Amino acid sequence: MPSLQEVLSRQRVLNLFPPIRQPQKLEVAVREAQQRLGDTRPTEPTPYDLSETYQALHATLRAPSMVAALPRRHMRRAPWVLFERQEPAGPVLADHLGFLHAYLARVREAASSGILLALAFCFLKYYPQRSACFEVIRRFLVNASGQLHTARGRRFRESSTVFHLLEKDGPLLFGKQLLELDQPVDQVLEGAWLKGDLGRGAFAEAAYVSLLGTIAGGHRRRSLSEPHLNRLIEFSSNNQTVSGIFRFERQRVALADNLLQPFTAGDDAASHRALIEHFLLETYGDLRLDGAQWRGVGEDAKAVMYRWMVGATLEDFFRLLDHAALKDDDADRQWPYRRAFWSAFFNGGYMRDAWVILGSEVAWTARSFLRDEGGGYGKLLSGYNVKSNHAVLLMRIDDLVISEWSHVGAVRVWHRDHSSAPKLHRRQYRRDDLVRAPEFAIPHAGAANGRWQQKLATHIAGKTGISLSRRDYMP
Repeated sequence: MPSLQEVLSRQRVLNLFPPIRQPQKLEVAVREAQQRLGDTRPTEPTPYDLSETYQALHATLRAPSMVAALPRRHMRRAPWVLFERQEPAGPVLADHLGFLHAYLARVREAASSGILLALAFCFLKYYPQRSACFEVIRRFLVNASGQLHTARGRRFRESSTVFHLLEKDGPLLFGKQLLELDQPVDQVLEGAWLKGDLGRGAFAEAAYVSLLGTIAGGHRRRSLSEPHLNRLIEFSSNNQTVSGIFRFERQRVALADNLLQPFTAGDDAASHRALIEHFLLETYGDLRLDGAQWRGVGEDAKAVMYRWMVGATLEDFFRLLDHAALKDDDADRQWPYRRAFWSAFFNGGYMRDAWVILGSEVAWTARSFLRDEGGGYGKLLSGYNVKSNHAVLLMRIDDLVISEWSHVGAVRVWHRDHSSAPKLHRRQYRRDDLVRAPEFAIPHAGAANGRWQQKLATHIAGKTGISLSRRDYMP
């Protein structure tokens, strides 16, 4: 049973966000919340003013008593220069505790809501948890919040109480609240005095890290709910009018690693695979084409994504051929055997990569049932012995590159280092790129008896050591 304090805290949250009875009224409710909360962001001084104030404060580090004589303008600007180096080799002012205590004593004496709000804003923006100044400033703000008597000050005081902004474990508690509330993340952040810069600041990031840890633990234990996963995805995405895909770029690697870790043992039936795969593709992109967003992600995690991409490519290719078989009796006889053969290598974990190349006609007609509308596939250029309804599957098994055509033709095999071996993931190919000088080739003769399959499996085993039995690859 929740405590009385927890009940009252939740009621304060509900007062900030009245229930939305109809989905179409969400935008109206958001606007009303914005009007009720107002713009509590202090105005940041100009770079020139900040430089001037930093120099003035820096001069007091050796004699903190000089803080008492600082002009008031420097007191107003000081929060903006306390927590970060303003010069490459310069000090972090807040780390000098003698100076800090003198500055806070002066702030207490001034009893200015404006200065206190600026200090609170910058504290949450930079949130120096690992610094000795953290507890000093946090306790000061807790005690001084009673001096906030302006409308903006009262709004901050209410938000800091409801959303635990000034509590020692505030990020953990706020992260838990984000999971419990139904309102959009950006609306909750705004109600918690964390919109704009603070919504991407260090306090919000600490709350995100806490929430990610909670989600990752549930994911590993297979107890993660889909609403909680969706909440993490919403909190991860940058919906603001600033550059960047992620709300917290520094957590990009940890997010991918934690989402993919439960699948690294090869169990692709683990919970929420489809949702996670879609999110990672939309946000990080196809790592076969552009690995920029995947930089730094663990090799085991990337291997999971590769496996999913290869599986999706195979499935799409076979769906494509199933569609073609409706008009081609020969294909109808051949493709169950080809599907079974290549699926055996994939299911055994031996297929390292796969790439589909589509002729213009098949690319157009396939849009209705392929999962990627051409963005993750190569283009087969027209030319001699190439028809617009042709498609090619390129695969890599260990160090072998293998091409498989959708219509009558041989399977061709190269070592990946061979000068004529086709390169995967190119955007367009000519026929010669896919058939030139193979080291091994075999037509699909005797499929029902497993004749070509046995010869090809024997060749692959001789080159790679990967051995499959007839039982593995026959349908």
